[in-house]
Amino acid sequence: MIEKKIFESLETPKRKGVLKAKSLKKNSRFYICKSSDGFINFLIKTTGKTDSIPYNLKHINISHNELYEIEENNKSSSIICTHIKCKTTSSNISNIFFEQVHFLSNQIKESDSDNQVGRKLDNIIEIFKSFSKKATRTIRGLWAELFIIYKSSNPDKMLKAWHQNVTDRYDFSFDSINLEIKSRGKLKPVEAQFSMNQIEPPKGSTKVIVTSVYVDSSSSGLSVIDLRNEINKKLRSNTLKEKLDLNFYKILGDNLQNEQINTTYDVNIAAKNTSFFDLKNIPKIDIDNIPDEIISLSFKVDLTNIPELSNSYLKKFPFMLNIKNILSS
Repeated sequence: MIEKKIFESLETPKRKGVLKAKSLKKNSRFYICKSSDGFINFLIKTTGKTDSIPYNLKHINISHNELYEIEENNKSSSIICTHIKCKTTSSNISNIFFEQVHFLSNQIKESDSDNQVGRKLDNIIEIFKSFSKKATRTIRGLWAELFIIYKSSNPDKMLKAWHQNVTDRYDFSFDSINLEIKSRGKLKPVEAQFSMNQIEPPKGSTKVIVTSVYVDSSSSGLSVIDLRNEINKKLRSNTLKEKLDLNFYKILGDNLQNEQINTTYDVNIAAKNTSFFDLKNIPKIDIDNIPDEIISLSFKVDLTNIPELSNSYLKKFPFMLNIKNILSS
């Protein structure tokens, strides 16, 4: 990525208050900089009229209407800017910062007003906020969800159906169809964990299909990062690319520092060992008999002997045709 190469080419400034800088292109308003502490800085030149609020997060600081002295090609100058500083030694987080800077430099136009610049920072703010929050899925569970999108014949449509909110009851929702993805680490038994709010579908939902994906580690497979990158390449919409990143990092949360993030899993084995079940056929706890004092409940079910939905039946649902690549495996 060009932003990372530019940063690595910069010398560390010898005095505080000065940033070694290089613009992304000639006469650009975007600068990659290195501060005296060796951290990455991204400057967006403004006129000093941004009304967005500053942020001081664990891994990044964002400030506006700041005056900075920069040195570019041995020439000093002062610019007013929006300043984003990545204050971490983690290569994982630094690489994400470079990705987001790359995205921002394509999203923000040279002609955008100061306030337009501020509004386009929402995604990077939410992403970096998520790194201080507890993960909402295991890495294996996130891999299984991404696998469904990756193998889809229409990733744009699957992204639209994937989590409007990471706390949604089911993983994919489209019209009256809900798709709940469960990962498993063993071929048999086919086990799945359910939360209390997944026991019964919401009103208006006619079908909940539980999808059990066998996630098997393999040195020649793909990691969650790999899947996210491959899906990103297939997407045509910048809005969906933003959603992919936001959902991905919100679900990942503090698992970003977990070594398992680099574990690779076999896509072909997952495709051949994905099973589909109707939620109506899965044994469940009677929610009407759960005492009011119990506010949270989860249970594990052995699905091994539960009848699976046939591929011919699943193909009757237009939404399920998006994953015909899995149904035909």
